[in-house]
Amino acid sequence: YNDGNVLSIKPTNLYRIGVFCRKRKKKSRMFECRHGLEVCSDCYLDFTTINRLAKLKYDGQDMSSAAAIEQCEEIYFASLSLQPGGDSSLSLDEGWPMECIGMKEHPEQRFILRALVEVKDDSEQRLSFLATVAKTAFITYGGAFTNVVLRGCAKLGDVAQML
Repeated sequence: YNDGNVLSIKPTNLYRIGVFCRKRKKKSRMFECRHGLEVCSDCYLDFTTINRLAKLKYDGQDMSSAAAIEQCEEIYFASLSLQPGGDSSLSLDEGWPMECIGMKEHPEQRFILRALVEVKDDSEQRLSFLATVAKTAFITYGGAFTNVVLRGCAKLGDVAQML
């Protein structure tokens, strides 16, 4: 990504990022990184809440309910011990969206998340299902392990609508 060029992500390239979806017999979908993990610090991905939503959907829960989605998110983040304030090195970098806070050590993922965040969801542009999952997993990891402020940016509702 460079100021003159926009990074485009083809669905097949998402596999290079490390977003995999396994469909399991008589069970819900399972999202994981290229290492086979639900939460991976190397990939900067956290699929915990996404997998929970997929299981709820498979079990017949109504995923159009904002309350059910918020409850799933709140339960997960409440189980973590990240404290507000945190490290001063996690400040917002100029030219980077807020969702990229704390990603300096993950430059490849940072560029990808920036491109995903900059896609405006309208009739001309739309993220694919796996791109939406990747975006949410990046932001969820940041909210879970880097900065409390990012917890409100995960937008699990977008993923829930597509499940």
